[in-house]
Amino acid sequence: MTEGIVSSKSVLFVHPDLGIGGAERLVIDAAVGLQSRGHKVTVITSYRDTNHCFDEARDGTLDVRVRGDRLFPQSFAGRFSILFAILRQIALVFSIALFSSELKTIAPDIIFVDQLSVCVPLFRYFYPRARVLFYGHYPDRLLVKSEKGIKGALKRGYRVPFDATEGWSTGCADSIVVNSNFTRSIYRKTFDWPRSRELKVIYPCVNTKNANMDGPTEILWPGKKVLLSINRFEGKKNLALAIKAYAGLTAAERSGARLVMAGGYDPNNAENATTHRELQQLADSLGLTHATFKPQDTQVTDMSTDDVDVLFLLSIPQALKERLLQAAWILIYTPTDEHFGIVPLEAMLARTPVLATNTGGPLETIYDGRTGWLRSPDKVEAWTDVLRKSLIPSTRDELNKMGHKGQDRVLAEFSETKMIDSLEEEMERMVLDKKERSKIMPEVVFALLFTTSIAIPSGIMATYVMFWAMNLEEQKMLREAAENATLALNQCAWIWSPKQDVKIIYASNKARTMPKAAASHVALHSNMQADRRRLNAPAGGTAPPVFASAKTTPPRRRRKADEHRKIFLQTGIVPSAAGSAYYELPPDSVTPASKTSSLKITCTVHGPRPLPRNAAFSPNLLLTTHVKYAPFATKMRRGYVRDSSERDLGLHLETALRGVIIGERWPKSAADVVITVLEGEDDGPAGTSDTGSGWGMLSVLAGCITAASAAIVDAGIDCVDLVSGGVAALVHDQANGLTTVLDPAPAEHETRAACLVAYLQSRDEITEMWMKGDAGGDLEGLIESAVQCATLARTVLVEAVKDSTEAKVAAMSPPEEPGTNATAKGRPKDVVMTG
Repeated sequence: MTEGIVSSKSVLFVHPDLGIGGAERLVIDAAVGLQSRGHKVTVITSYRDTNHCFDEARDGTLDVRVRGDRLFPQSFAGRFSILFAILRQIALVFSIALFSSELKTIAPDIIFVDQLSVCVPLFRYFYPRARVLFYGHYPDRLLVKSEKGIKGALKRGYRVPFDATEGWSTGCADSIVVNSNFTRSIYRKTFDWPRSRELKVIYPCVNTKNANMDGPTEILWPGKKVLLSINRFEGKKNLALAIKAYAGLTAAERSGARLVMAGGYDPNNAENATTHRELQQLADSLGLTHATFKPQDTQVTDMSTDDVDVLFLLSIPQALKERLLQAAWILIYTPTDEHFGIVPLEAMLARTPVLATNTGGPLETIYDGRTGWLRSPDKVEAWTDVLRKSLIPSTRDELNKMGHKGQDRVLAEFSETKMIDSLEEEMERMVLDKKERSKIMPEVVFALLFTTSIAIPSGIMATYVMFWAMNLEEQKMLREAAENATLALNQCAWIWSPKQDVKIIYASNKARTMPKAAASHVALHSNMQADRRRLNAPAGGTAPPVFASAKTTPPRRRRKADEHRKIFLQTGIVPSAAGSAYYELPPDSVTPASKTSSLKITCTVHGPRPLPRNAAFSPNLLLTTHVKYAPFATKMRRGYVRDSSERDLGLHLETALRGVIIGERWPKSAADVVITVLEGEDDGPAGTSDTGSGWGMLSVLAGCITAASAAIVDAGIDCVDLVSGGVAALVHDQANGLTTVLDPAPAEHETRAACLVAYLQSRDEITEMWMKGDAGGDLEGLIESAVQCATLARTVLVEAVKDSTEAKVAAMSPPEEPGTNATAKGRPKDVVMTG
């Protein structure tokens, strides 16, 4: 049907949750497409997170309204999701139709409903003028995970009323359309009414306006061929298949490729977090390195390092998704029996071949051997073979031909124009249909009574029975433990001491006699009822624990303003490294309620080592610094991939060390300085969640500079001087106002400004300086105080290097031979030439 033939209509879209899934993409595309044809479009949903939805749902392109989201939660303790989804949709209908005149104001001609159908009979009752179209993605009852045992039986019983409600309410729609022939066959097998009704197939579409006509040109990681998987992080998507197939490649094949696992991820969804964690564990078990980036991290270009095999990208924006599709050599689509699958179409539009399962919707969108490959999800080796073939350079022309054919198919069969034409044709047919509709009043009463009087009590009873079954299982375990304990006691001999009320039990293989007093004592205890609530309970009473006060008193500085904390510094702690050092600052207070954080740093130096033969010539030593917090180093848990603050520390450290090392003595060589912060300097006191403004990073960097200087000397790298780090801060003092202190502990002060310097005392030079805050007119004084602090740290650095050097010299000296003349001890020995 061409544009302009269909008269303008008011269309109301009703969707439970506007997230970033395939169903939501279809609703957005249909709404935008109909709106572009001149129809009045309104979208009403029970929930929308502006940080987790498509751009059209938040930028004003569509009129999106959230209704009925405050009365009921999405779930209760992670359970009863379907029950609360139904109640929330009923609340949505009541809020616009019963408690307000919003539905009459919208005056829809067509109401487009998908996913949840309980509102269909309600709309027919409250606004009979409108025709209701239900778009079926897949029967909800088939999306529930099947379980075995008593828990599975209870779950199936709990689902009975909801499954019945789904079948009845879906059949109340004036028109039912589905997304594929596969879904139509599933609907006919699942419900009874489709046998007497026509189910029309309207394929979802992809945005073909920005189709790439030049083929893949994007390069995200030079030298890496991207194997891409885009899917929500859910168990039913079978994402583990992609990792297993990738692991089947040889190490040489994987060295030139990278598996990128991207897709929707909701931090509030427990299944998303569980699936992501299981995929990480699978990668670890297969010996694959991996890294994870969240939405705020995916805006940067350097999203990984070369040694990452599997890259997880969570909730990527649309722009990055398009870049990935352009850069990918192949798309891996792993869901089994997927009702349609919009991602393969997006990949084919970007001229990227698709590897998918030979089940469900992909059978209708992918031509095996022409636009992609269809393989059994049970044969991992077959998937690995396809991946191996796609990585061979000689097959690039074949992949390009597949990409052209796939794009042509999408433009012909799955464009927006094709989908909107089909929707408008169906809408016009519904409006012109004059057949008498069934009465809805008895059905509405049945729906309300059925949902409220059966579904809710059945859910409560199912929960009670579930906990009862779990209690039975726990009691069974306790009985087994008690029986095992009884068997153990039967193999022991009892000794009774009449003077001391003590029982002594010891294992023995020999038969022993038991005194009568002991026998009566044992009989007395055997007749007592056992306490099955716990095992190995204490024989006597226990005193209740006394916990420390929860009140946190801010720690106070006990040192003088010009006094540095005690420093522990030791070199040579890592034998496998060329040089190493350990740096520690103890807490400034030992009181648990007001304890400040300590600082613990390890530094290793690897090198100097020659550069590869194919590397460009460098007249000086190439220095690389790497600073990383341990996951448990600060109050806020750190990730396994370096963040921006850690990269900043690495850059500052590199600048501080470059002015110290005599680099021209190692041409075409490289050295790595690796810092691990085991415990960082927190801004807030212990027992609080205050992370502050990052004042503690200055103390961390000062410790890194001092430890790195000691480790470099321990590695035998020539330096012009020892460099030490020092920090001074301008703080508020209740007694003296603004005061300058050395080595500040951020939890002890209200800091206004701070300064860090990397100082060479013998040359009186500063190789690095970092200012933070507003020092006002006392800037030079603050710098001088930081230099003074660095000088104090240098005294410890000198002693540590001196002790290390003396220990090495002593280890290199040969043992004294017996009878050596005392006068000859001080004479230098002749050089012994060998070889």
